Amino acid sequence: MGQTARTSGRPIENASSDESSRSRDNILPHADVITGGFPCQDISNAGKRKGIQGSRSGLWFEMARLVSEIRPRYFLMENVSTLLPRGIDTVLGDLASLGYDAEWDCIPASAVGTPHQRDRIFIIAYPRGPGAGLEEHRNCVKGDFGSKTT
Repeated sequence: MGQTARTSGRPIENASSDESSRSRDNILPHADVITGGFPCQDISNAGKRKGIQGSRSGLWFEMARLVSEIRPRYFLMENVSTLLPRGIDTVLGDLASLGYDAEWDCIPASAVGTPHQRDRIFIIAYPRGPGAGLEEHRNCVKGDFGSKTT
């Protein structure tokens, strides 16, 4: 991946009393991977450019809450590349405050066969500590996804 974050940032917003009273064990199932993206209208050049604090892109804070409560082995997120100047510091800071390191890279849609550029940012985060991270997967052969031999 292109970049790595291994420093603490500001803590995420405190959950409301209703949210904080819910028990992870009673409400949310365990998951090894959480993946998703939040609306980009507030971040995109085509949108209102309010940044991650905008009403739509602010959904990031719900995603961070889920990472905090579920504690997955990996968290994978996708968004527009303009997240870099309009919110990456918040996303990485929130993940760091939850005890996650992160790696990211921008990949153009054309790299996977589409006829347009449209850069997207992909962030993968994992709990900080020994044995964490992507080291065991770094030797994957490009194009060898899911191939089986008998």
